[in-house]
Amino acid sequence: MFQGKRYLTDSALSRRLNICKRTLATYRANGALGYYNLPGKILYSDSDVEIFLQRHYLPPFR
Repeated sequence: MFQGKRYLTDSALSRRLNICKRTLATYRANGALGYYNLPGKILYSDSDVEIFLQRHYLPPFR
């Protein structure tokens, strides 16, 4: 299940996307972004984050 997958912490993902942790909490609460809730730590799968970003991608206007 976990073999070959990469995971990001709440802090790492918020820095990577340049958003606050509260925004990530909102995404979790709304079911927009999947996560793993370990005691004292929240993890996000790289593949889940990529799917989330692709779903919300808007191409440039031409």
